[in-house]
Amino acid sequence: MVRKENFRNVLAFSETFIRLIGGETEYEGRLEVYKHGKWGTVCDDSVTDKLAVVVCRSLGFPWNTSEVYADAVYGEGSGHIWLENVNCEGSEISIDQCQHRGWGYHDCSHREDVSINCKPNDTLIRIVGGDTEYEGRLEVSKFGKWGTVCDSSVTDSMAAVVCRSLGLPWNTSEVYGNAVYGPGSGPIWLDNVNCEGSEISIDECQHRVWGTHNCNHSKDVSINCSPNDTLIRLVGGDTESEGRLEVYKLGKWGTVCDNSPNDKLAAVVCRSLGFPWNTSEVYGNAVYGPGSGPIWLDDVNCEGSEISIDEFAERSKTSTALYPTQ
Repeated sequence: MVRKENFRNVLAFSETFIRLIGGETEYEGRLEVYKHGKWGTVCDDSVTDKLAVVVCRSLGFPWNTSEVYADAVYGEGSGHIWLENVNCEGSEISIDQCQHRGWGYHDCSHREDVSINCKPNDTLIRIVGGDTEYEGRLEVSKFGKWGTVCDSSVTDSMAAVVCRSLGLPWNTSEVYGNAVYGPGSGPIWLDNVNCEGSEISIDECQHRVWGTHNCNHSKDVSINCSPNDTLIRLVGGDTESEGRLEVYKLGKWGTVCDNSPNDKLAAVVCRSLGFPWNTSEVYGNAVYGPGSGPIWLDDVNCEGSEISIDEFAERSKTSTALYPTQ
């Protein structure tokens, strides 16, 4: 029987002990569990920060801002991998009460060991690679390493959070996908970031566990806190008031995908160009010929009252990122 006082940062609950080891302070490290006389680790599959809340609180540590990390960021453990698919609600007294596959059942390796920090420092962010301080690739510093953010599911609400937290303009800020300011390097720290727009920092937005992703650096997120007005034109028609819709963004002319648009898009475009718009129509399938370069917009949804194409995103701050594709 293991005696509690033999271990620093260890809690006995029934016959289960836990500890955090490998960190620079007592509040952080690889999560290890003692069961049936042996120390082992926990697999990072499906875990969330609620696991960190349960672990930190049960150890008597701060837990309100605790974080869970994947991919053995504090080093790989050894011995048994005791738990996998640990699903905590956050109110449990100990890790025993969280749902899991069962003790000793897993299909992981120690490369996927879970780590926890009960008292993390504020996350540093920066925007790099742009022509001004207001624009560039979004980078995040964690564990002393700068990395990037994947563009999966991001919206302009994330741009608002990032720009405001940097003390930059944010009311018209925009988020872009597909590494428009160039791919980064190092770890991809965040994926599936979902912000409401009211958060103080990116930490408060919902996201996958730090370090887990299904991306590469060609999907790095970029942000512009003070974008210029978007230019538009109609090309390829017999008159100036008809043609393929093209959009100018980030120094490049591109096109708009025909998924989901209706004649309200035509009304906004024609009115903003100073053309008749009451009977304007929108067409799909490149009837004026296919364009070239990036496809700047997809799933465009207009109400018809917007002043310009920029307001599609600005109206709700929940539009998807611009994903330039070739």
